[in-house]
Formats: sequence, C-alpha cells, structure tokens
Amino acid sequence: MPLTNADDYGIMINITKGNKMKTKELKEQLWQAYYTAKDEGASREVTNAILDVMVIADKEAEKKRENKELVSPH
Repeated sequence: MPLTNADDYGIMINITKGNKMKTKELKEQLWQAYYTAKDEGASREVTNAILDVMVIADKEAEKKRENKELVSPH
C-alpha cells in the first residue's frame, strides 16, 4: 500500500529491487508530475515538494560526480 497518492500526479518511478534511475530521467518524470499536479489543482505545498525533490536529486548527482572525480585516477 503506497504511503502517498503520488501516482495521482503522474509519478511513475520504479525505485524498488535496486533499479536505479538516472537523474535526467527522474527529473523528466518529476516535471511531468509537477505540471500534472498543477493542472489538477494541487496545492502549492505539493508542487513545491516536487521541486524540492528535483533540487535534492541535483545535489546528490553532483556529490556522486565529485566523489567519482576524487576516486578516478587522472
């Protein structure tokens, strides 16, 4: 049973069983969810939460890139 009604806003993200999604794919789906939520009359709190997830995803991707640069030989 889902903890939220995120799928009502078009979020179709498979993060179970170790399936990883690239940041670009994630953000594409989140933008779709954002516009769907907005069109359906979702509150500003909901649309801001979607935007917050995008910011977090960008920060995590940046950290991974930085770590990869530190580990990989030059």
